[in-house]
Amino acid sequence: MKRAFIIGLGIFGLLAGQAPAAAADLPPRYGPPLVAAAPVYYSVYSWTGFYAGINGGGGWGRSQWDGIDRFDVSGGIIGGTIGYNWQINRIVIGAEGDIDWSGIRGTTTAFCPPGCSTQTIGSPPCEAGWATHSIASCPTSRPALP
Repeated sequence: MKRAFIIGLGIFGLLAGQAPAAAADLPPRYGPPLVAAAPVYYSVYSWTGFYAGINGGGGWGRSQWDGIDRFDVSGGIIGGTIGYNWQINRIVIGAEGDIDWSGIRGTTTAFCPPGCSTQTIGSPPCEAGWATHSIASCPTSRPALP
């Protein structure tokens, strides 16, 4: 009897070890975790503030002041600009001043025998425009001051 009990217990153990595990095959009671989208950041542009800059270049050409004598002109130019813009919603207004020192010279025999030159050029412009994100379109009004 002991022998039959041990054989039965062995067969039961073999059969019990062969049965599939049903708990791992059950579907989960909840869905997959939700992944939140990354936040979108927009950079904020503002055209409000002070600015300054330098400029330079050269010029050449022909001039005629008196209607009689034409003469060649040439030389360099260098200067600076400083200004302030103020943005209200999408409207940009501002003021700017610039001055340039010029070495553009020419000589004629009629009204300017020793030589004529343009030494300084300046302008106090006012500007107003429209800003769309990173671009501002500002038409400028500039009276030239010799």
